[in-house]
Amino acid sequence: MSDVDTVRAMPVRRGFAGALAVLRVPAWIAACYVVLKTNADPDLWGHVRFGLDLLQSHHLPSVDPYSFTSDVAWTNHEWLAELIMGAAYSLMGAVGLLVIKAVLSIAICLGIASALRRAPKPWRWPSGFLAVAGILPITLTMRPHLWTLLFLTLECWLLSGAPRQRYWLPVIFVVWVNLHGGWIVGLGVLGLWSLIEMFEPASQRPSTWLVLGVPAACAIATLGNPYGWHLWEFLARTVGLSRPNITEWQPIWRSPGPLILWLAGIVWVGMALRTAERRPAKVMAVLAMLALASLQVNRLVSLFISAAVILLLPHISHAPAPDRHAWPRGRALVDVAFTLIGVLILALTATASARCLPMGGSWLPDAYAANALAASNPTGRIVTWFNWGEYAIWHFGPALKVSIDGRRETVYSEAVLQRQMAISAGDPAALRDLEKSPPEYVWLPTGRSDRVRAWLSSHGYRLDIETPLSFVGVRADLPKVVPAAVASSGCFPGP
Repeated sequence: MSDVDTVRAMPVRRGFAGALAVLRVPAWIAACYVVLKTNADPDLWGHVRFGLDLLQSHHLPSVDPYSFTSDVAWTNHEWLAELIMGAAYSLMGAVGLLVIKAVLSIAICLGIASALRRAPKPWRWPSGFLAVAGILPITLTMRPHLWTLLFLTLECWLLSGAPRQRYWLPVIFVVWVNLHGGWIVGLGVLGLWSLIEMFEPASQRPSTWLVLGVPAACAIATLGNPYGWHLWEFLARTVGLSRPNITEWQPIWRSPGPLILWLAGIVWVGMALRTAERRPAKVMAVLAMLALASLQVNRLVSLFISAAVILLLPHISHAPAPDRHAWPRGRALVDVAFTLIGVLILALTATASARCLPMGGSWLPDAYAANALAASNPTGRIVTWFNWGEYAIWHFGPALKVSIDGRRETVYSEAVLQRQMAISAGDPAALRDLEKSPPEYVWLPTGRSDRVRAWLSSHGYRLDIETPLSFVGVRADLPKVVPAAVASSGCFPGP
């Protein structure tokens, strides 16, 4: 291209870059929303309860005190995350959980922002907006998965930088392994990255210690946990790409939100590769692995998108810098409009978050039934729904032990999980097993477990509580559970 042609092309680039830069305000709004907005998910009660127990007992129990069907030694691979959550809650209540979540979210956004600063201007804000939208499904709740998102972001940032930065990776993994099982994804990313590097030309390849020694050191670092190598054995036995009862472990085509995010990520990766000055095989291999894995497990979509933005942006070609004094027509008005809307949204979000950590969704427990049960000081055993298990642990345990909860394979064998799922669904064979040792209480959702409700009435139970959301069956030899009027706050930890 001649100099004249270059000059002619620059106004188009300026206009395109200016138009895309409009996204910077919604990107900032989305980032702030990620930091401020927090919902309670079904596992939050358990995470905080187990963290509080650790603070009190100073040891990790191998026998689960909260479930009467637990049949395997408790492998609590998220113990450090729960300890942090328990400490935050004991100091400041729900606000403490919000503070921890905000700190983690800010750290994740800073890691993404560091990659954006190295990108050409037309790519910065679209990429930033995509990255923030991508991490939103994880950052809307306070759970150990946030640590995996943070450490994978940091790992990708280190891999895309100077090779000597990788010396920090073993330190990251020795902490990561005690916070969340997602360290397996991080080790897989590092292993694949290093494998591809082994076949690169010697002039481009880092030292042998970095290529082979650092991954080995990271693998050894994961032994720095209370269970040692048994944690590897546990994860090898239990981790897979299929958990049919967990929404976040479903293929993306079953959930519109993750599917849209995944497709947006794929389109972005395609455009980035088309524009890239270099297309490193190790980057492409890692992103292909994460993209394929997230097809089967939709909770991995956030990891795929954040890794794509951080690993690919440094390789996108830099166009000639636009005139700093040029200001596209209408941009100021759009910026002001976005800013005013954003300030309103963030003010409302911040105010609501400070007052309440809201509960919501189809899994929402029945506060009326829960309050009635709690008022009767129940002891013994209660058959309940999977999504209500940790809520029941918080409000009734350990005096009243649950049949099932969200810890899944960390305390239950697959056979027990399937049997308890079958009971809550009203499977006749499973109900016959229940008849052999009738529990004191049964608390299940209306509609989902109507066959169980009919079975209870003919097998020595009273239905003391019946609401549009749930029913409580009480063994006939026990005192009646008296309904108690309660107005649910809709906030964690609830009545």
